[in-house]
Amino acid sequence: MKYKILLTGSSGYIGSCFNGIFHKKLNIYCLDQTKPNFFSNFKKKNFFKCNLLNKKKLENIIYKIKPDIIIHLGAQSTVNEKIKWSNYYRNNIKATKNLIEIMNKFNVRKLIFSSTASVYRAKKKKLSEKDKNKKKNKKKKNKMIKKKKKRYFKNSKYS
Repeated sequence: MKYKILLTGSSGYIGSCFNGIFHKKLNIYCLDQTKPNFFSNFKKKNFFKCNLLNKKKLENIIYKIKPDIIIHLGAQSTVNEKIKWSNYYRNNIKATKNLIEIMNKFNVRKLIFSSTASVYRAKKKKLSEKDKNKKKNKKKKNKMIKKKKKRYFKNSKYS
C-alpha cells in the first residue's frame, strides 16, 4: 500500500525536485498557491491550487485527500528586508499554524517539516538542532519561530 502524501510548496524548487524524483514511487498530492513549474511531474488530478492562509479551502482539500503524511515545504523564502515582517509572519507562521490545526481536526499524525540551516551559526562540524542560533534578518527570525513551533509540535500527539 502506498501512503497518500500531501506535498505543500510543490511548485517551489525543492517541492518540484521531490515530486520529480518520487512521483512514480509514491502517491503524491501536490498543493501550492502557484501553478506547477516546468520541473514538476504531476498528474493534473493530483494538483491543488491553494494558499495555506485559505483555511476553509485547505480544510476541504485535506478532507478530500485524507493524507497519511504531509510534507510541508510551503513558505516564503525570499530574503528581502523591504518585505514587511507581518507578511513573513502571515505567509510562514500563520500558514503553518493553519495546516497543523487542520491536521489535528482530521487526525493526520505525520508531518515532515523542512526549514533551513541558515538559522544556525556557522561552524565546521555537523549541525545539530541543539546548536546556537543566529538572528540577523527577518527570514532567520521567522525560521526561529517556526523551529520553536516545530518543537512544540514534536512534543504533542503527532509523530
